[in-house]
Amino acid sequence: MVFGAPERERIQLNEETIWAGGPNNNVKPNALSVIRQLREQLRAGQLVEAQALAQTQMQPYGNSGMPYQMAANVYLDFSGHEKAAHYQRDLDISRAVASVSYQLGAFRTGGRYSAPCPIRLSSCASRPASPARSAASLARKA
Repeated sequence: MVFGAPERERIQLNEETIWAGGPNNNVKPNALSVIRQLREQLRAGQLVEAQALAQTQMQPYGNSGMPYQMAANVYLDFSGHEKAAHYQRDLDISRAVASVSYQLGAFRTGGRYSAPCPIRLSSCASRPASPARSAASLARKA
């Protein structure tokens, strides 16, 4: 996930094996029979009864699962970008690309962040606000 402001971008890094809690199975032992009964009620047009049955019998058993945890935060600090104008952020889910653009003085600048799933690699590209000068610092916090 990428968010922040022109002067400080925050990138949250995730990894699929970082969870809080321990493994469990929260499917009720009688779930199959309840699903069969729900199907019968739906076919018979008994929508209110099916809704009531689902709400009482199809809730998770035990806890609702293990909450997903992030691996770390990475911060990109861009000195002098505090006075940016025409700030715009975009997310293209189909290509796994987040981008940001804004005006800084006479120049249009921004960056692109990508993390395509099959490759399992994150990348970041930043365009300088000026052809003559661009500076950024990088920090990682867990």
